[in-house]
Formats: sequence, C-alpha cells, structure tokens
Amino acid sequence: MPTLANNTIKERIHELITFSFRDLILCLGGIFLIHQLDEDLVKVITMAVEQIYEETVEHLNKLKLPHNGKKTHYKEEFLKPHPEIERFLTKLAANSKKHSLQGRN
Repeated sequence: MPTLANNTIKERIHELITFSFRDLILCLGGIFLIHQLDEDLVKVITMAVEQIYEETVEHLNKLKLPHNGKKTHYKEEFLKPHPEIERFLTKLAANSKKHSLQGRN
C-alpha cells in the first residue's frame, strides 16, 4: 500500500476506500470460484459492489471537510493498521516468502 502521508484528507480516504473495495471484490471472487457461482449471479453481485463503490466515492466528493481537505499533520500511528491486522499481514507475508522459497528447491 503506498504511503498516504503526502496526500490531502480526501485523497487518503479515497485511496483507503479503493483498497478496501479491491480487497472485498478479490475476496468475493475467491468465494465465487470455490462455490462455482452462476455467471449471472457473479455479474449481478459485482455490479452491485461497483455501484456501492461509486456511490461511496460520490458521497466522499460531496463531503465538506475541515480545512477544506488540505494536508494536515497526523501522528504516524494514525495511519497504521490495527495491531491485530498488522500481525496477520506479517504472518501472511512470512508464509508467502516461505512458500516461494520452497518452490525454488
């Protein structure tokens, strides 16, 4: 995930929304694949998620923020994920590295 420190508040929020929806749709894609969902159902669900994303971004664009959305200074810990999420991401990265090294033997 790129650093959000040099962006305006709205840019930060937009990036976080985009990353979240990307992760959501990838997760749903895995569920669709595992359960072999009908193509039409996949299309309907994906289009619904896309519509929710677009409406969310539209609401963000209309949102009035303090300081007109200009850069503000936040403590670094504000931009970090929750410790449990960070722990799990670290575990995933370690497992990914471990498996990629095993594949080279």
